[in-house]
Amino acid sequence: MTHAECESAVKATYRAYWRMIVALPLTVNFFDGPQFGTKVIYDDLPKLASLDGVLDNETVHQALSALEEHLSSNLYDQTFLLLVLSLERRFSTKLRAMKQNPEGTLGKLQKRIESHVSVPSDLVDSLDEARERRNCIVHHHGSATAKYLAAAGRAPASAFFSPAVATGVSVRPDARYLAYASDLVIRYSAALV
Repeated sequence: MTHAECESAVKATYRAYWRMIVALPLTVNFFDGPQFGTKVIYDDLPKLASLDGVLDNETVHQALSALEEHLSSNLYDQTFLLLVLSLERRFSTKLRAMKQNPEGTLGKLQKRIESHVSVPSDLVDSLDEARERRNCIVHHHGSATAKYLAAAGRAPASAFFSPAVATGVSVRPDARYLAYASDLVIRYSAALV
């Protein structure tokens, strides 16, 4: 993945996030009347025994309401993880081009990149915070760990975007942090050119 592709992926993720946040409630409020009670027919679903009946007998209103609920509880985390994934793909592509091992954990890829490319220390510290936040979301249900707190303490914007002051406090991203993380991924990717 080139920098241009990484930047494009980040911007597409960011746009999709805001479209879901803004457009879905409008859609739910826009539809009113008999069509809202129409049953949704999911014809093209693969037939898998463990998922049989998961989406049977649902109205348009029920489907949109369930989608809105799912997005409100998961969208921040999922968007953030997609942003980090874009940079991880960028790392692998850059390492492959440098004839280096393109596989490993995000932290190992980051360290490998930084051993071959000069990345400004503020970006390194900021990405360390974002990487540890990602690890908290994936491995600790969004709760701060000691490793996260150490990384956040070094990050330039930690006072604004990292309010966690103790282990166990939630570090799940919000809309402001997603904007910050989008910018961080683009700037870090640009440093690898």
